[in-house]
Amino acid sequence: MALVEARTAPIVDSALVLAALLDDVTAFAERGAGFWRITELALPALNSLSAVAAAARTGGRNARFDAIETALENAANAFESPWREAALDHLGFSTRARHIRSLTAREDLAAKQLTFDGRTYRRRTADLRDGRFESWRMKTLTRVAEEVMRTADVGPAELPTDPPYSSSSPIDGLVRAGIAAVYETQAEAEEELLRLLASSARIDILAIRGLGIVGLNAALFRRPLLTSPAAKTIRALFLTPDSVHAKQRAEETGESAASFAQGIALGLARLRELKRHSPHEIDIRLYDELPVWRIIGFEDVAFVSTYVPGREGQLSHMFKIVPQEGGVLYAAFTRMFERMFDAGARDLEESETSSGASQ
Repeated sequence: MALVEARTAPIVDSALVLAALLDDVTAFAERGAGFWRITELALPALNSLSAVAAAARTGGRNARFDAIETALENAANAFESPWREAALDHLGFSTRARHIRSLTAREDLAAKQLTFDGRTYRRRTADLRDGRFESWRMKTLTRVAEEVMRTADVGPAELPTDPPYSSSSPIDGLVRAGIAAVYETQAEAEEELLRLLASSARIDILAIRGLGIVGLNAALFRRPLLTSPAAKTIRALFLTPDSVHAKQRAEETGESAASFAQGIALGLARLRELKRHSPHEIDIRLYDELPVWRIIGFEDVAFVSTYVPGREGQLSHMFKIVPQEGGVLYAAFTRMFERMFDAGARDLEESETSSGASQ
């Protein structure tokens, strides 16, 4: 990713130039029209374009990023159809995509231009004829980077060092804190969550009732866990159904306390069912405190969202948190989960069921 400190050293090797430009084009696509404003991105390779550097010197921050957008839009417009339309949609330059903040939605539009669905567009594939690209999505972005390199003057131009051209940005601070990505909802992180589920031996879940994670038949992890040949260790923390905090959360979401408690009970029952019909080692605990954080954790990454009044957890922004030297977030959320899990009450109904089955 290009969310790094700006560099001013000359770039000589063409392969390095392309790699650097591709990093920046990818960062622009993922953040420029999404959760982050494009002016907050550090795009060192694109900043080294002569036109961009000149715009920065004469017109400041906005002119600098106008020049970056012009370079990328011109590169996309140089393609023949349908790649032109796909690139414009993906980068958010087309009329229909310009005001769409969701990266997934823009990628879905790009996929339609190439007669794909969004999943096919994003999925790693071996079907690309020359084997250079890991997905159709990356082929689109790489073609844009190649066109920028072909037509623009990429050189060692230095940016002004006074603010706002400092190599440090709000993005840099978030990266140092351990925030690797931000998704508008759980749905936008679905592909990465499923990839990590398949490759991880341990999964931690902190939720209220877990219906959208493992409970319902259409839940994100339900079918993959039922069909997984490899046994996984799953630790699940659900809210105590009859607690005062469950009643408080029910009020926040506009549900009756009784139906809310029934929803938690359903989530627990479905998790017990998964435990009985899969090879996974599932440890279920109940916590009795106000739900604030919702966590899906793997061996070395945690996806964190929050419960706020009037909104379901899976509809809140989701933050991908990773270990980072000097960062505190991953350690803090890991410690919080461990504390809550150790203090949580064991699922007595499951314990009684297991004991009865063994007799």
